[in-house]
Amino acid sequence: MSVQSHLSENHGEIEWVSALHPESDSYTDVYYEHQLMGQTPTVMAHCIHLSDAEMERMEETQTMVSHCPYSNVNLSSGIAPIRKLLEHHISGIEGRTFRRTCSVYEY
Repeated sequence: MSVQSHLSENHGEIEWVSALHPESDSYTDVYYEHQLMGQTPTVMAHCIHLSDAEMERMEETQTMVSHCPYSNVNLSSGIAPIRKLLEHHISGIEGRTFRRTCSVYEY
């Protein structure tokens, strides 16, 4: 079974995961240590605030990224480091399901 989840979308989320899993070196390692990366095809959404070590782990496990620029802008999360992801040979897609607005009238 494939895995799809969110990873490193904002600083608050990263701090919360770190508090929940102090035994893990990073947010990415929480997924890895629970066998949710590398054992099955994995796609992680956002991936805005990744360290180099996390990108290396994603490259090692062939984890893919679903970049969600509209969502990231609407939530003021930041911008995914696309060039660095590509340098680490991490493939990805642009998550186009998110719209430029959160208005229910535009759906």
